[in-house]
Amino acid sequence: NANEDAIEQGSSNGNIQISELTEKVDTLNIANSDLQKRVEGLQEERSLLQREIDTLAQKSSEHERQIDSLYEEKQNLMEKIDDLELTNSLLENDNTDTDVLSEQHQQVINDLEDRCRNFEALCRQKDEELHTLADSNTL
Repeated sequence: NANEDAIEQGSSNGNIQISELTEKVDTLNIANSDLQKRVEGLQEERSLLQREIDTLAQKSSEHERQIDSLYEEKQNLMEKIDDLELTNSLLENDNTDTDVLSEQHQQVINDLEDRCRNFEALCRQKDEELHTLADSNTL
């Protein structure tokens, strides 16, 4: 009967070990399930982050296009400013030329007015001489 007792004892010990192993397996299964849920949560979070990265990359690309467009617009405006400055400079030169011509014209006008006054004075003098001559002829 010692053998039977030993077998029973071994069987009981085996059952205890199987029970302990079953508990460990259950605990590991629960831990594994928790880890799978965490992995799924992290994969979902990774997916959300990837979408956000893609959205930011798209916005960045749009901003780069806007920056390029603004730079091009700035270049066009700088060219227009250069053109306007050149036009302004030419107009200033024209104004200077016009001022010089205006001064010259004024001098010509003044000279002609002087000549007219001198001519009028000469005409009055000749008129007086004619009157004097006419008076002396009638005498």
